[in-house]
Amino acid sequence: MMCKPIVLRPAPELYCASVSSNGEMIVTGSEDATVQRWCTRSGNAIGEPMHGHKSMVTCVAFSPDDEMVVTASRDKSIIRWRTANGQRIGKPLIHNDSIYGISISADGSVIVSSDTSGGLYRWNATNEQLLGGSITKEWRGHIISINDDCTKIVTWSERNQTVRFWRVGPGGTIHDTSALLVSTDIAAFAIDMNHGVAAIGSVKGAVGLCDIHE
Repeated sequence: MMCKPIVLRPAPELYCASVSSNGEMIVTGSEDATVQRWCTRSGNAIGEPMHGHKSMVTCVAFSPDDEMVVTASRDKSIIRWRTANGQRIGKPLIHNDSIYGISISADGSVIVSSDTSGGLYRWNATNEQLLGGSITKEWRGHIISINDDCTKIVTWSERNQTVRFWRVGPGGTIHDTSALLVSTDIAAFAIDMNHGVAAIGSVKGAVGLCDIHE
């Protein structure tokens, strides 16, 4: 398979990026706390940089319908943006520490986020309401995957090299069900919740596949 590189102009200092489901737009988060939309065909910026965060943008995600972009930052905030015009939606969602993981449910109604103090939370994507959460000091949550109805959550921890599995219980509480210790430094993690398969990449260049069926 041939991959054509996309050169972003002007070149930003990027930390994270996400591609729209229709493949027409890339949204990036930068070390200078800005968010930028890009055309995948030309590599040119769409509009001006989007301002709102006060520190490095650590993660970005599109809603399933591509109408909303969600970003998170070291400044402990989550901001929702309208994809079409780059305008902010409502008030920021606030954590107790720097945020390094976000994901959006398949219907776009729930945002799940995690921070470096062990906070894992579910938010109503429309009205900023906190739906429930959990705080566990033993882990540092990073990339998050969720199933279609947002009842199962998977995170991986940079601090203790653990993939952890969570369930959403009555009243929106989140509790962990099991953990998978990975005997290598994790550099990347991706998961297919529908088929129960996880791919784990290490800093040593190895990639492993794990069966995560419960």
